[in-house]
Amino acid sequence: MRFFVICLCLTCLMGCAKQQTTGAILLPEESGKTGKIVMRSDTSGIMLDRPYTEAVYHPTTGGFLIRKTDPGQVQKTYGSLLEAEPDLPVTSTTK
Repeated sequence: MRFFVICLCLTCLMGCAKQQTTGAILLPEESGKTGKIVMRSDTSGIMLDRPYTEAVYHPTTGGFLIRKTDPGQVQKTYGSLLEAEPDLPVTSTTK
């Protein structure tokens, strides 16, 4: 669930940048588990299923640019965003 929140935030930030682009980076959970993200346009689609894979949509071509990144680059680029992420809720059950 955490990587979905991060990818959504990254997509929003990328959309607010000077260039109007839409993209996502798939980040693993703390346990190392990685889910999947599906991105679609009117003419194409892509599924990200490997950690630290980034896809950026280009409206001119209608396609996606896919590139591999690494934890260091993600931290350098989005470190302040990742630090601002709230802690996951803690639940407990007592009897």
